[in-house]
Amino acid sequence: MTVNNFLQAQTKEQSAFIELLKQQLEVKDEQIATTNRIADQAQQLDLTTHKQSQPSLPQQTEFDFNLQ
Repeated sequence: MTVNNFLQAQTKEQSAFIELLKQQLEVKDEQIATTNRIADQAQQLDLTTHKQSQPSLPQQTEFDFNLQ
């Protein structure tokens, strides 16, 4: 094998490895996006649940102010 053939083979192997890394990065990006969506949904659910579980305060009316 000549030096030129060796370098071509090495370049081809490295290109294939780079493509594999790009694919893995795309998968990781999708996983991060999914995780962020799930975290946003969980936060919304927590806020909604928290709002529903808080007792509502009685509102003072004009009549109540006149009694004081």
